[in-house]
Amino acid sequence: MSTAEKCKPGLRANPLNAVERRNGTHRWSLRTSLFLLATSSLVEIQWDCSLSNWLYAVSHEKAESSAKTNPIVALRKAPLIKFPATVDCNSPAHWDGDKMFVFNSAPPFRSSGVGVTQLGLASPALFNNEANGERWIEATYKAEPGKLYGWYHNEPHFICSANKDLTAPRIGAVVSTDNGTHWKDLGFILEAPPDSLVCGTQNHYFAGGNGDF
Repeated sequence: MSTAEKCKPGLRANPLNAVERRNGTHRWSLRTSLFLLATSSLVEIQWDCSLSNWLYAVSHEKAESSAKTNPIVALRKAPLIKFPATVDCNSPAHWDGDKMFVFNSAPPFRSSGVGVTQLGLASPALFNNEANGERWIEATYKAEPGKLYGWYHNEPHFICSANKDLTAPRIGAVVSTDNGTHWKDLGFILEAPPDSLVCGTQNHYFAGGNGDF
């Protein structure tokens, strides 16, 4: 007879120095089983039951605990979410109180609402200066008190006389005090040196640059 046949699930080692019967189930004590192990083959059954069912109980307790703490993943259908403006890069967003602000590019447009599925109409984000080429706002950070920092991708025009379609991206920084309606340009913070550009490249877009997020 195997241990599985001899033992009933649910039996656990009992700290008492005796055999106890609760709810119709025998609960063998490890101390009793060890004492009788040398004198009776019956105790082998008792020992097997105590040990196997103790391990059974521990494994099931771990499984139950694991089921309570491990995350559960479920797939469900979701509606298509469309931004209110053209999307051609990252679309950074931030919260200010209970309102969400989202930026789409390019050029940058700002929209706001109570969540990403309830954004209002988009309006152009305004800069305090002119720039050579468009500016795509690709990252934002809401700081206290009230300032919103942004980083933009810029593609300057006419960097190669032989191929006017080529550009070399660079990154600039901006700051706003009205959640991105108006931006103050802080200048470029990452730009490739002019002597690193390759105007004879076979690439149809870029002659170099360090400004792609």
